[in-house]
Amino acid sequence: MIWRAEVDARIAAEGTSFRWRAIATLLLGTFVAVMEGTVVNVALPAIQREFGIGYATAQVLATAFLAATTVTMLMAPWTIRRFGLRRAYGVAVGCLLLASLMAALVGHLHFSILVVCRILQGAAAGLIQPIAMVGLLPLFPPNAHGRAMAVYGLGIVLAPAIGPVVGGLLVDSLGWSGVFLVAVPPSAAAWYGCRRYLYEGRGEEASVRLPDLPSLALISFALVAVLTSVPTFGSESALPLLLAGLVAGVCFVLRQRRLADPLLNPRLFSAPGVGAGLGVALVYGAGLYGSTYLIPLFAQHQLNASAFAAGLLLLPGGAALAAILPLGGTLADRIEVRKVVVAGLLCFAGGSGALALSGSSTALIWVATWVVLGRIGLGLLIPSLNGGVMRLADPDDLNAVTAAMNFSRQLGGALGIVLLAAWLEFSSARYDIAWGFTLGFAMVAGLFVLGAIPACRIRRVDAPV
Repeated sequence: MIWRAEVDARIAAEGTSFRWRAIATLLLGTFVAVMEGTVVNVALPAIQREFGIGYATAQVLATAFLAATTVTMLMAPWTIRRFGLRRAYGVAVGCLLLASLMAALVGHLHFSILVVCRILQGAAAGLIQPIAMVGLLPLFPPNAHGRAMAVYGLGIVLAPAIGPVVGGLLVDSLGWSGVFLVAVPPSAAAWYGCRRYLYEGRGEEASVRLPDLPSLALISFALVAVLTSVPTFGSESALPLLLAGLVAGVCFVLRQRRLADPLLNPRLFSAPGVGAGLGVALVYGAGLYGSTYLIPLFAQHQLNASAFAAGLLLLPGGAALAAILPLGGTLADRIEVRKVVVAGLLCFAGGSGALALSGSSTALIWVATWVVLGRIGLGLLIPSLNGGVMRLADPDDLNAVTAAMNFSRQLGGALGIVLLAAWLEFSSARYDIAWGFTLGFAMVAGLFVLGAIPACRIRRVDAPV
């Protein structure tokens, strides 16, 4: 694999401690990048009061981040080839650090300034996640990709558990702007670790062509148009904007089919098992981000919990997830991937279904229990899905598959949040908001059940011998 010789040379010179320092550096960056996509959720009620806005407007802070993340993820393979692993990762982490400071210090001046800061955060996070995924693989043996993805999964799923707890504490003590300070210490530590401990991962410098700018423009417009039109559906401009976004998305796909070096290679979707895996990634992104959006709002609006208590609900689930991830990684290396993926999907669906049956009289301990059940499902799903798809991919397509997996997950997350926010806005105006939360969790559960259909198409991956 690319860079494995460099990694082996560094281990020979510095010992096995180099491997763990590099892993910790990449894991920290992944943690911050994912955390910033969800930590703002505990502050949304306070931000709504501060700026006098509703659910549909406040969710822009979540979807703007995810939309920017989705676009820049497509640039990650080019960024790695052009600048090399260490330089690309260091710049992305540094940008995330600066954008977080800006949001905390000047975001209170106007809601639009806060949105811009979130876009900058998302653009940086979109580069960090696939760069870290690619960077982790050479640090593990070739037959341990499932375990490598379990480590990567720690960053993805612990962040939504730990971040809201710390963020909720800061919101209760410092106000909503304090939620953006959560990212500063780990971002600074990841930037320092990148400078000191990460291997260089040389790129190809000037020989690499720029990514296709018309493709970037098309996918950017498509995302902005669709994500803007859904919350305002029913207005005069919503339907034309939605149709324009869908047309731009179709044009993006058609253009990718003609390019020699596409941002998102359509051939990946027809590769055996890989296309099905990308479909499952879309589903689990919608469920992961959608449920993480709903749970703090449900706790604060229906259970009258504080921001800290709302964030604390996600902590036991994060602990359960950390415990089950190694098992998920081991299973991904030993048995048929689709069996583990389907089990994880149905387990998460069960937790979401139980949350749909919860109401204002439900004890917090039961809500936390259903969150734990869902996170156990994610612990099975994430390493088996990521590791299985990586093993199915052609080695030459590894960077492209990595970007496509992250793209699918973030796209699902953006669509999940915007649809759920639009539903909450509608139900709060026309019906009881409690009904909005009930059906919202039920939709997440149903989506994961449907996700088992493409999961069953992931072909068998034999264990290494």
